[in-house]
Amino acid sequence: MGTVLKEIFTISVTLFFIVDPIGAVPSFLALTADDHQEKREITARKASIYCCLILVFFSLAGKYVFELFGIGFPAFRIAGGVVLGLVGLDMLRAHRTTQEGKVEFIEAAEKDDIAVTPLAIPMLAGPGALSTVMMFSAPVLSPGKAVIVVTGIFLTCFFTYVVLRTANTINRLLGKTGTRILTRIMGLIILAVAAQYFLDGLKGAGLAG
Repeated sequence: MGTVLKEIFTISVTLFFIVDPIGAVPSFLALTADDHQEKREITARKASIYCCLILVFFSLAGKYVFELFGIGFPAFRIAGGVVLGLVGLDMLRAHRTTQEGKVEFIEAAEKDDIAVTPLAIPMLAGPGALSTVMMFSAPVLSPGKAVIVVTGIFLTCFFTYVVLRTANTINRLLGKTGTRILTRIMGLIILAVAAQYFLDGLKGAGLAG
C-alpha cells in the first residue's frame, strides 16, 4: 500500500509541476477579466475536467500510439526528455511559450467559452504534460498501474481547479514576482526530471551505461 501511495504522490506532484497552474494564473485572470466570479469558477472547473479527460485519454492510449507509429519506449523517453527540457527552460525564464502563445490569446478573445482552448489545451494539458502521462503509462499498462496513473492525474487536476478557482487570491498574495519565483523553482525541478528521462532513454537504447 505504501508503494502505491508513493507512486501516486510522485505522479501527481511531477504532473502538477508540469501542468503549472500557478504559472497559468496571470493568463487565466487575463482571459477571464470580463467575467464575474461565478462564471470564472465555472470556467476553472470545466477547464480542469477537460484537462483531466485529455490526460487520461493520452495515458491510456499511449501504448497504442507507440504501436501505431512503431515507436520504441527508449526513443519516446528521449523525445519526452527533450520536450520537458524545453518546458523547464521556458519556466526558468518565467515564460510559457510551449504551452500557450499570442495566437491562442487572440482566438480566446473571440470565444464565449475558453475552457477547452486555450485553457485545458494547450495551457494546462500542454506537450510536456501529454508526453509525461504517456511515459508514466508505458511500456506496459496493467490495470493496477492504470488506476495509479489515473488517480495521480485526477489529483493533479483537482488541485489545478483549486488554484484556478482561487486565482485572484493567489495573484494577490504572490504577485508577479512571487509567481515567477515559484515558476522558476518548478522549472528547475522539471529540468532535472527531463534529464533523467533523457538518460533513461539513452540507457534503454543501449547508448549509455
